[in-house]
Amino acid sequence: MARAGYQVLVIPEYAFAVMPEDGAVRLTREHSEFEWLDYEGAMKRLKYDSNRTALWELDSKIRLGILKQIV
Repeated sequence: MARAGYQVLVIPEYAFAVMPEDGAVRLTREHSEFEWLDYEGAMKRLKYDSNRTALWELDSKIRLGILKQIV
């Protein structure tokens, strides 16, 4: 049995965003469907806080125009 702080792993989680040039999406066998959602709709669908945080950060960068500097 693991004691507190012993044999505890911190596993980083990464989130990615992409803007397809023509809006086309090709699914692999791993997925059967997709849906384009607005910010509020996506937030309601997300289950984990880390995913909500990632979406909030992306939305903030878009609203501030930061992503235009990167792209």
